[in-house]
Amino acid sequence: MENNFTLPEHLYFLETQLHQPEIRSSIEKLDLLLADDFIEFTSSGRKINKQDCLNGLSNSKMIASHFDYKKLTDETILITYELTNETRK
Repeated sequence: MENNFTLPEHLYFLETQLHQPEIRSSIEKLDLLLADDFIEFTSSGRKINKQDCLNGLSNSKMIASHFDYKKLTDETILITYELTNETRK
């Protein structure tokens, strides 16, 4: 882990990198950060994958709150949080 982070701190750091405008607007950076089998469920219940994210690049600033995680297996962690689009406020 980077910088001696605890697991929650490390997960938060990695996840919030995806919310930065310089990452959200770069195909190259998103491609490096997202796993090929990435899936996400949007606030409207829509399921999106990595290619959807690469096709819908955005320069918006996103803020995560109520961050939580649950270890499902030794190799799987479910991360949940609320996401606010600061650009649209």
